[in-house]
Amino acid sequence: MKLKAMRNFSLVLSLSSSMTFATVLNPKNIPTSKIKLLMGSEPISTFNGTVNVKDTIVINKPGVYDFKNVLHIWKGKNWGCTGVENGPQMLRIEVSNVVVKNFAFVADGKSFGSVGIGDPIHVATCARGQGNLCTGVISNVVLDGINGHACEDLLTMGTPGVKNVTVQNSILRANPDQKLWDKTIQNNFGANLNFINNRFIGGVRCIRLKPNTSAYIANNEFINCEMPVLATSNDADISPMKNGPTTIQMKGNKYSGTNNQASCNKVTRLDGDGKFTCK
Repeated sequence: MKLKAMRNFSLVLSLSSSMTFATVLNPKNIPTSKIKLLMGSEPISTFNGTVNVKDTIVINKPGVYDFKNVLHIWKGKNWGCTGVENGPQMLRIEVSNVVVKNFAFVADGKSFGSVGIGDPIHVATCARGQGNLCTGVISNVVLDGINGHACEDLLTMGTPGVKNVTVQNSILRANPDQKLWDKTIQNNFGANLNFINNRFIGGVRCIRLKPNTSAYIANNEFINCEMPVLATSNDADISPMKNGPTTIQMKGNKYSGTNNQASCNKVTRLDGDGKFTCK
């Protein structure tokens, strides 16, 4: 994958408030000392200061975006972090050929004066619906070193044209309130999705694959995930999703706090390494 050279962030990333990325990460707003945050579960994470975010960060030009492991605190519209759909997003990737590195966030309504959010991260060409009402193709996206938690979901693959997306080397937590645990990564659409070397902590369905999606899931650690991977083929529920086979390939994952590994349509277990088709 070829990506354009690193540019001045103020040119390549815009916010819905028309603020530039350079304004958001003004060094005056970032403490020089590192901070630590438990975020409801181990491990304790260390961040390079904090920055408040009041509007969705929208990536709409190709490039490499390194957020430097600064903790982004949601101070925008309060959606409660209660699992309600179609809430605000903190980060939305709208184009192809993008690498996002070291993006850390909190929006639990408690820590650092944050307020609750909907889905913190969307891969979708627009903000309408869950991204399913958007058109166009997004491909060749890498999310590397993400650190945060779900509210409704943590990450949603929202647009029908999503393909070739990789999530790697990340710490991905369930909703901080265990009573609200649900999905961590929701894949409404997507072909050739890759989840590699991540740590999933808590949740009911840590990787959720809807009909007609495909994924490679390797070398992840699933901790207290009731159902680490759930693939379905028969429950299309939003337009233009259609029922059809879902394909997953599993390799080298580790599991603790659960008796499950992967399942098809909540019935057939798909344990161990190998390639499975959920029909």
